Amino acid sequence: MKRIVLFDQDMQHYRQSIYNYFDIEFQKYGYSLVVYYDRKLNTDNSCSIFHSIKYSFKYFLNTVNKEDADIVILFVWLKYYHLLPFMAYIRIIKQNVKLITWSKGINIHRPNQTIKNQLYFLRQKLSHALLLYSKENIEHVKNEYHKKSFIAPNTLNFTAFAEIRETKQELKEYYGYKGSKVVLMIGRLDVHRRKPELFLEVCEKLQDDDYYVIIIGGGLSQNKVDRISKCPNIDYLGSIYQENIINRYYKMADVFCMPGRIGLALNHAFYYENPVVLERIPQGAEVTLFEDGKNGLYFSPGDAKDMYNKLKTILWDKNIAAKYSIEAKNSVDKHASINQMFDGFIGAIKYVS
Repeated sequence: MKRIVLFDQDMQHYRQSIYNYFDIEFQKYGYSLVVYYDRKLNTDNSCSIFHSIKYSFKYFLNTVNKEDADIVILFVWLKYYHLLPFMAYIRIIKQNVKLITWSKGINIHRPNQTIKNQLYFLRQKLSHALLLYSKENIEHVKNEYHKKSFIAPNTLNFTAFAEIRETKQELKEYYGYKGSKVVLMIGRLDVHRRKPELFLEVCEKLQDDDYYVIIIGGGLSQNKVDRISKCPNIDYLGSIYQENIINRYYKMADVFCMPGRIGLALNHAFYYENPVVLERIPQGAEVTLFEDGKNGLYFSPGDAKDMYNKLKTILWDKNIAAKYSIEAKNSVDKHASINQMFDGFIGAIKYVS
């Protein structure tokens, strides 16, 4: 069986389920998978197919040799200065090993970094194949490398989610929101220019409505926590890491809202039929699933009043809410399933093989 070594610097929790799924599927094609992450960025114990190492040229090369790798998949930032020298060494010295880079092509949030983009283009050149988050990312890949580019929609492994038998109304009754409309925000709140403070302004406008905001995630300053504690229709639950509990909140919600960049919370919300109210700012690759006026609504950048109006439109118009909910689920099922993500990976692997 051929060996795939995947370097994922931080190996966030949700990707472990994805890699376990991939390993099972890869074996059907004659490949086994092992994942190495940076021990400085993730303190999970090494187990099964996951292992921690020091991220350096020496340890990368030792890992490739130890594992007798046939294919190396790199999900590694350019801030690791050894990355490009390592790729060049593999191309020149170990020509039997194939390199696949998994990225968005360049830093899509800073696309005009002329000098740094040359390093991204060099990474593209050194790669035998490229895995991209979305078809839109191809615009950040040099034309001559399009033929070796494959799309693997970034998503979650929904096949691993346990079934939630309770209905939305039963969950609301269980958690104490019976008869109320629920707006949900989940994510790390101190990254990606997220703006939980906009919820505070919105809730001041909605104090007389039968309406609750539930905020889940770490990173709020003490000042914001104190402000939330004074707002009767916001429940801040802090960080919750148990997937089964998080999913129950997603299923209970009527609408999901993320001021700032949203990321994979969009996929998660859509899976549980939540329409999304989203800030019209540069977003990540996942936003390709979002269609304004079809599965959610945009609000103007930093505009709490417009955010309020868009939330009200969905919360209090049953026809719009029902339509958007159906389209939200259809969007993720049709365009961001784990099978589609795997198809991109196996396509790249077949290409380099």
